[in-house]
Amino acid sequence: MPCRYRHRMGAPGTSGYTLIELTIAVAIMGIVAAVALPAWQSYVDTTNMARVNAAFENAVRVAGNTFAKSRARIAMGLPSGLPSGKSHWDRIGHWIELFDPDGVEAPGGGPAYVDTRTSAEEAARTGAIRINFSPASGALTVHRPAYRDLSRATAAVTADSMEVRRADD
Repeated sequence: MPCRYRHRMGAPGTSGYTLIELTIAVAIMGIVAAVALPAWQSYVDTTNMARVNAAFENAVRVAGNTFAKSRARIAMGLPSGLPSGKSHWDRIGHWIELFDPDGVEAPGGGPAYVDTRTSAEEAARTGAIRINFSPASGALTVHRPAYRDLSRATAAVTADSMEVRRADD
């Protein structure tokens, strides 16, 4: 027996989705977005904090190695090989080139390493590591900003010592 009723969507020969099907699809996408977006943002924040911390640790490690190499060169009667320059800012610029020869960017944009002419607030906004050198004491100071959930940290590196302090210490 032939079927008297046929289910057709729209005009004969057309096909497509009903309004209910589209509404359900949009609702499902909204639920997925509501769950996925916070997780994605958390992942991005964690990754950026890891980048800032890695840049800080890299600067401290390179500074320690550079001072150790300088001590060895002096012991052999050679020039120290420490970064130098005509001005204070030139010397810091040479340290920054040692830390970041490829010009990597900070998570918030701009260079990953900056001198202390960049404010602490700007460094905290971008995640840039601030560098200072004191010719009087021969100490290189590396400042990690309070970026996202990271606390501030400061490392003082000299030819004889390395000390890292966190803001909560």
